[in-house]
Amino acid sequence: LAAREPELDTRVHCLVYGAEEVGLVGSTHDAGVRDHDAIKAIVNNDGAARGRTLKLYTHGFDDLADAAATVGDRFDHPINAVPRLGPHSDHWPYVQWGVPGYHVMSETGTEGRGWGHTFADTLDKLEKRDLREQAILLAELVVELADDETAVGRREPEAIAAQLEDEDLAEGMKVIGDWPY
Repeated sequence: LAAREPELDTRVHCLVYGAEEVGLVGSTHDAGVRDHDAIKAIVNNDGAARGRTLKLYTHGFDDLADAAATVGDRFDHPINAVPRLGPHSDHWPYVQWGVPGYHVMSETGTEGRGWGHTFADTLDKLEKRDLREQAILLAELVVELADDETAVGRREPEAIAAQLEDEDLAEGMKVIGDWPY
């Protein structure tokens, strides 16, 4: 992405959070102090390079699905855009309030997370080809999003709350104290 900086029409911030398994502490803090209107989109790469094909949860933001399709078509490479909500990663403290955001993962079939989120989650298990391909696609996606001609609409928090209810995610969030509405 650094090599593509001259093509960017807006500034891109790279934020890194660790240990999200104990709570979304870093992203929750950042979302609490950052001006949401100044954020065009969040690209949360928690789950990339586990498999060859990208799977992007778009959280019902149609413009994010469109941007992913544009990049997939440009590279003739599959990118699976999933409109469902995923409230358990570092994009969520922004998305819950209507900021467009992806949760980037990979298609893994029945394998699921595999080694992910375990002590065995080490670099030696990373497929270099998958990492390289996805780095190229995700850099292109960020360049696409940073283009002034790419519009990304917001969603109302009430619509997101309703979608959580429709997808049977709300009850569990309420039980564990994660319901923000």
